[in-house]
Amino acid sequence: MKPCKACGGLNKYANGVCKDCHTKAKNKYYQACKEKDPEYLKKHHLKYGKKQRDYYLRKTYGITSEEYNVLFDKQKGRCAICDRPQSELKHSLAVDHNHTTGELRGLLCSSCNTAIGSLRESTELFASALIYLNKW
Repeated sequence: MKPCKACGGLNKYANGVCKDCHTKAKNKYYQACKEKDPEYLKKHHLKYGKKQRDYYLRKTYGITSEEYNVLFDKQKGRCAICDRPQSELKHSLAVDHNHTTGELRGLLCSSCNTAIGSLRESTELFASALIYLNKW
């Protein structure tokens, strides 16, 4: 491992600097751009946001934006568990998948997705949680 070009630490990152130094430089750059043009980040997101989302969906889940949209339409824009509509959420619906097989299950709000992850996708833990909730 080579030392970081900026701080000398041994936590090398892809471009020769560690993750912390990379983040600081990126934030400094965005702040300078924002000072020159207050609408910079909004314009940047409009220009590159869809491309970045497409890349993320393809790399992480092996699906395209079109396939995500098909799932979204199939669920009528609602969380597959709690049925809350996308319009009530701060973030877009998350792609839920089996971490062992990679199989896609549906789209969930962040609360439901976090709950499944917190209970380690275990039906036994879900059953135990249900018994506990019914008891109280």
